[in-house]
Amino acid sequence: MKTDANWSVRLGLVAMVLTVVFAALSCGGGGGGTVDIAANSPGMRGGSDGVTKGTGVLEIREDQIATLPAWQQELLSDPGWNQPYIEPRAKTEIEPPTREMLLEDYARVMEEGITIRPRGLSTGKSASYVDQGGYLAPASVMKGEYDLTPRDVDPPYGCNEDGSNGVDTNAFEDVIRDATKSQPQTISYVLQDTTAANWFNTTGGSGNDAQSAVYQLFASAREAIAEEWDDEWEDAEFEELCYRADLAPGVGPGGDCSEATAYLVTGMFWKRFNSEFTALPNLQPRMLYDVLIAPASAVSGLETHVLDPEVPEEKVDARYQEFYFGTVSECYGESMIVGLESAATNCELFDSSVNNAYADEDPHHFTPIYGVLLKRWQQAELDGMDGPWDSWLGWPVWGPKAYANGSQMLTPRGAYYAWGLWFERGFMWWIDYDQVAYPNTPDEAQVFVWAGKNVFCPEETGSGYQELAPTV
Repeated sequence: MKTDANWSVRLGLVAMVLTVVFAALSCGGGGGGTVDIAANSPGMRGGSDGVTKGTGVLEIREDQIATLPAWQQELLSDPGWNQPYIEPRAKTEIEPPTREMLLEDYARVMEEGITIRPRGLSTGKSASYVDQGGYLAPASVMKGEYDLTPRDVDPPYGCNEDGSNGVDTNAFEDVIRDATKSQPQTISYVLQDTTAANWFNTTGGSGNDAQSAVYQLFASAREAIAEEWDDEWEDAEFEELCYRADLAPGVGPGGDCSEATAYLVTGMFWKRFNSEFTALPNLQPRMLYDVLIAPASAVSGLETHVLDPEVPEEKVDARYQEFYFGTVSECYGESMIVGLESAATNCELFDSSVNNAYADEDPHHFTPIYGVLLKRWQQAELDGMDGPWDSWLGWPVWGPKAYANGSQMLTPRGAYYAWGLWFERGFMWWIDYDQVAYPNTPDEAQVFVWAGKNVFCPEETGSGYQELAPTV
């Protein structure tokens, strides 16, 4: 049988050339769904023994398939191989990144700084320190201790498996009590964080749910007040033990605590987690902990990206910590903060910025990466790599940034917002369509390759961005 011309089996001088069609599968996202971008390029398999070679095109009839090598028979047995050609979905037209875009955003952030507002200033968050609420130093606040009024009742949130009380009739929170902290002073009772709604967290928290967290604050000084970090306590070290409230089923007394783990958020990860986030529609400011609900892992070990194996001294060192991500659907509901600790790339602006920021304990290069941006970066990892940072993209180095100052963009297929992120050697746009209003329009990831060594090196001769096709 002769197949459709789009799918004729063509054997050239050396190998069979295959066209890979990416399937766009809808998957609900923060502002709506996202496409399935789990598409890896297959390598060539086997040889072409037994296949007649020539200078023309050879058509294989159905009755000849059995004479082909096994690997070719396997390809031809896949369902749909002889179906009509499917025209790829047209990509959304969006302006590519420019060198000026990065440098302007970098200059603005470096001038304005990063706004750090620890939990306690936003609606629905509060902190009880030892010098407030009638409890005066040297009164002791224990790790994992509830502040209850009256103090002889069961706690209304968190995980207290047997409902028992501890010192001074205050109840103990089991999961946080058993976790490890590094700062010496307990400065708050166990608290509940009910997050505020935003584009990536459409409902906000309401209590013992996936958009709420249970946490306790610690500091290097007993009298430190995290809420006054900018004014009085910039030299103090803060951290928190935290877990997502729904990870302990029946989180009230008597609930099962076995599924809950409290992870430590400390150092510059704590500063970034408790900082302002503006990559949202209309640049609406929100705190990052309203988007990245709670930590999902401990901080990783130190990982290194070597730009060129032949020049091992040129490298970037970083760590990362995973977090939960708003109300984005499970297939792209992941996020992390990537923290650069040192850079030796021979790109003066980049190296000095990373190294000075880390030395000054400023989280300028502690970058949140999430949703499609995270998924597409992870898919750049190939077999044998230690992680996606070993790919041609390298580490995330700056962002995220809202496209067109957070304005909604209209197309014939619907409305979208876009979020961008710079990597060592590239840039990515997440075209985030509103699937509530336009359920049949998938999101897109558009990736651009930086032709030089590092996106922070605009003086590199002949460097620039080139789009990586196809858009997925």
